[in-house]
Amino acid sequence: MNESIDAATSVDQVNNLKTTIQDVRAALDSTKSEINLLTYDYDKNELNNELFAASTVAEMNTIKGKVLNKVKTEVNNRVERELRRAAQLMRPSDNTSKTMTRSEELYLEAFKREVNAKTSVNDVRTKESDFIFGRFVDAVRMRAIVLSIHKYFSGSYRFAGDRDRNDW
Repeated sequence: MNESIDAATSVDQVNNLKTTIQDVRAALDSTKSEINLLTYDYDKNELNNELFAASTVAEMNTIKGKVLNKVKTEVNNRVERELRRAAQLMRPSDNTSKTMTRSEELYLEAFKREVNAKTSVNDVRTKESDFIFGRFVDAVRMRAIVLSIHKYFSGSYRFAGDRDRNDW
């Protein structure tokens, strides 16, 4: 490219070549960031081998779709695991095996539907961040408040009736 700039005779040709260089650099940067997003949850060597072995754009899109599905599955599993972990902080008073409330179960189902509707890895990551800084924090915060109130009242001499319970 530098030889082309030296060979250019007019200012317009130089400016056009500089613009072309900037466009090429921007395209390389965006491709690099897309590959970094794709390889976040995927073995980089395996992905590179598959991408370079692909001979058509359709094959590359198939590989990207496979990676996107893998990321969606891992995000859904991670969110469900963390929500169940937050629900374990306070078991229900009735002795059932359910730990999550109905609203949390409905939220989890809606979250999975929304994640499965996303078409890019970046959108899936944004949805996961919304969960981490939104619903997960609320679930932990509310359980911590209820537990601290319960501990306060169970330690009080007036409300000593629940001291026999060891599960709190």
